[in-house]
Amino acid sequence: MGGRSWTAEEDILLIFLASIRVTYRNIAGLFKLKGFSRTEFGIQSRAQSLRETQNLGHAWYWDLGIVDKWLDKVAQEYDIEYILVPTPEEMNFMKANQPEVDLCFHYSLRMFHEQQTGEILE
Repeated sequence: MGGRSWTAEEDILLIFLASIRVTYRNIAGLFKLKGFSRTEFGIQSRAQSLRETQNLGHAWYWDLGIVDKWLDKVAQEYDIEYILVPTPEEMNFMKANQPEVDLCFHYSLRMFHEQQTGEILE
């Protein structure tokens, strides 16, 4: 039997993090820092389900162009900046656990490109 339902905030954060190749283990750690309680297995299952049901990629990879368009669409209903911008604690967690992924860089690159060009980053 499954746990409680996933919130839109959890789904948005999961899709963003998984699409930039944050490991499921580290996503679970970041979720814990944000006050969510999800297991690594639950996160992996949800990511696979969302990728398929939202058509965000194929089999085992995310299509970043489609993910970006999806994020733009949900940004009309949710405060994406509040959800995605990492706190100093989250950045330190990632530096310690998966230093090759810079959360601020990925978020700011996406926002800067869109603001400067009006184009969605593919």
